[in-house]
Amino acid sequence: APPALIVNAEIDPVSDDASRYASKLHASGVAVVQREYAGMPHSFFLLAGVVDDGQRAITGFAEGLSSLLR
Repeated sequence: APPALIVNAEIDPVSDDASRYASKLHASGVAVVQREYAGMPHSFFLLAGVVDDGQRAITGFAEGLSSLLR
């Protein structure tokens, strides 16, 4: 299975689900990188021009995708 990048926001209603999903993937032998952004709401990356973590998340997505395509 390909590696997985799981990004979740601390105050997102599905944050716990994301953590459980990452744990299940890891238990199945999938390489997982999980990043949680403290104090951020669901879809916080849409606030990239407003909050620094939004831009950091987008940069992280791009770097993660780039590494998967190599």
